[in-house]
Amino acid sequence: MSTEPEQIGPEQRAEKLRKAGEEMAQEDLVRWHSEIGQTFIQADEEPKPVEWMVDGLMTFDGITLYTAKSKLGKSSLTSDLAIAGATGTGSIKTPDGRWLFDFKGKAVKTYYLDTENSRSLVIRRIESLANEKGASRKDLLASGQLVLNCLEVKNHPPFLDPKAETLEDNVRRAREWGELLGRAGFRFIILDVASQCYPEDDHGRDENDRAFVANFFKIVCAIRSGANACVLLVHHHRKGPSDQGNESASGSGQWLRTPTTMISVSKLPESKNPEGDLFEMLIEGREGTGFGRKFLKSRGTADGVCRAFDQVEEPVKEKKPPGRQSGDRSKTANEILDCVLFKDQGLADRQIKRKEWLELVQRVSPGKDEWPKSADTLWAYLTKELVSAGRVSAVSPAQGIYQVLR
Repeated sequence: MSTEPEQIGPEQRAEKLRKAGEEMAQEDLVRWHSEIGQTFIQADEEPKPVEWMVDGLMTFDGITLYTAKSKLGKSSLTSDLAIAGATGTGSIKTPDGRWLFDFKGKAVKTYYLDTENSRSLVIRRIESLANEKGASRKDLLASGQLVLNCLEVKNHPPFLDPKAETLEDNVRRAREWGELLGRAGFRFIILDVASQCYPEDDHGRDENDRAFVANFFKIVCAIRSGANACVLLVHHHRKGPSDQGNESASGSGQWLRTPTTMISVSKLPESKNPEGDLFEMLIEGREGTGFGRKFLKSRGTADGVCRAFDQVEEPVKEKKPPGRQSGDRSKTANEILDCVLFKDQGLADRQIKRKEWLELVQRVSPGKDEWPKSADTLWAYLTKELVSAGRVSAVSPAQGIYQVLR
């Protein structure tokens, strides 16, 4: 065997030097990241299994954004989900008798921060919804499985420092608060509503400002990582007409960038919702199997205190008979009024409200299959078509008072 050094040309020598330099730089790169607590994914590293709180929908290491318009029932939906987590049951019955949000018997210690509602309202709502599941509100709260904190729009969120001078001060406090919740065993944290959890700052920035919302999510992420828990943010849809879906969330589009799961609830349009009790729930996310559109039907709880929701099959759009096509609304409206007046001639020159009008129409509607069945449409015939035709006078639209003219 020859002991003479290997003879290489200038190009090979340059290539060897280049590779040696790359290896040294790679070591420096690893050391750089290691010093700031960061590591690269290794070739033999396997992904950690997803720790689901609700299979296919909500994880323990994620943030869920729950949005709906004001007064649409989102607090009832959120409260029901909180009770489901604390009891290990589920929320929203499916058509086959299962749960849409199923905790499968695994109770999760739940912390619910309500920023807006009064203590009395929250107590009544929780009691009503707990009774729906055969649970006791008193036993649930006494056990510590569910903790309710009501700020009533007058107290400071516990994870914010009233004396904080910088964002870093609030992030640090949020992490400490999250760690405290984690040590106490809480794995499900609900913040209702988001706008009151991080109110407008001294510069007038609010939920419409991208940087402001990004800072809020830094605080929420600090809570989540400190507690190692699922955080549910409850947020409003923007006011006025809007498309259905998570894009309806009020404020900056930044709201949609950080959450791992997004749930939006919207009322269905009248064509599919003649009684006004049908809703669409859109569930989207980065990782899961239960995403998609769900359809809900609202009902009163047994004691009538609040609303409960059940999942239903997708409603079929009602086909409009000939009398309801565009251009024929006025004709149909006049026909309805003529039939009502024939039955009750004393209605002329009398003031009337929605309830009485619908009752009068109901008396004369049997056999009139071409007439609309929606209460909202029938009321619109009186307040719009018949007012435009000069047969009805708007006495006080704000109070819903109209008068049929002779």
